[in-house]
Amino acid sequence: GVRLRGSEMCIRDRFFFKQKPAYVIGVRLVGSEMCIRDSAGAVAIANSSNFSYLSFINFWKNRVGAEGAKAIASSTNLVNLKTLDLAKNQIGDEGAKALAESTTLAGIEDLEVFDSGLGEEGKKQLKECNTFPKLQHLVLE
Repeated sequence: GVRLRGSEMCIRDRFFFKQKPAYVIGVRLVGSEMCIRDSAGAVAIANSSNFSYLSFINFWKNRVGAEGAKAIASSTNLVNLKTLDLAKNQIGDEGAKALAESTTLAGIEDLEVFDSGLGEEGKKQLKECNTFPKLQHLVLE
């Protein structure tokens, strides 16, 4: 189901992605027990045209993984994102590389990826990339 909080929603069932929720500008998926149990949930969001209007997604403490980060990074549906929180996920350097090389996330202003299994290489890629020209806030640690 979906729990609405103002203009946000917390998704507990990834199968609802087939329906377009009205007037929602952001998705907050908090806590791995309640939301995404594997990268398939993040892939489903990235692949759903129902979310093309989102300006933020909070995946804090889920199980997005490298495959989910790759799907987000290459999604043509998430081009309006301004805030992406992937903190406490295990995207690793592979996921960081995908984000750093994204051609669809140029609007990102806030990116959080702390405690997500990034090594020095992944952190360096995100710090030095030109992918996010509007970036104001990057949290790696």
